[in-house]
Amino acid sequence: TPEAARAKVHLRVRPMAMNPGEEDGYTSVLEIDESLSLLERVKYYSQSAVAVQRLVHVQELGACAEEIGPAAALSELVPLLKDVSCDAELSVRQALAEQLVPLCAVLMKAPEESAEVEGEETSAHAVVVETCVPLLSAMLTAGGGQELAGGGSAQLIDAAAEALVAIAALLPADEVGTTVLTAVLTLAHDDESEENRV
Repeated sequence: TPEAARAKVHLRVRPMAMNPGEEDGYTSVLEIDESLSLLERVKYYSQSAVAVQRLVHVQELGACAEEIGPAAALSELVPLLKDVSCDAELSVRQALAEQLVPLCAVLMKAPEESAEVEGEETSAHAVVVETCVPLLSAMLTAGGGQELAGGGSAQLIDAAAEALVAIAALLPADEVGTTVLTAVLTLAHDDESEENRV
């Protein structure tokens, strides 16, 4: 029966997972359709209208990528990244920054693997360099396109910076300067945002 396929999971959510005034911010009941595979759950719930569902399933991106491998991660998970990086919840964007590292590690196991992503044929390596690094750079400079308010923005910036460093270690040494260091130097010379200067 449909009811049997659903499970109610009680979660302990960190206070930063909710905006002030949104539920109690600590404990929520989350319904998950257990009949779905991990990939199906990540794809479905990362776009949910419920913030805690998005958070929990974005936190599964890395594990999902490891489970399905580079080819499927490229074609199935990469198309989710842009929307998730613009999520209204800071905690979801922070989770994405943290999960980009294991996702990129899986993609770099087969850097020449290619698939159609958003209508264009692209390689796993190109996704790491041309999609993941710019997403993290955007989180460093503007919080993924969202106005950052409150103390949580520092946590997002820290997560994005740590992810950039970890992704740099996955790339060939001769590419680090043209990808990751360029993003960091751009941030260091951003005269409009004094707190981003290094």
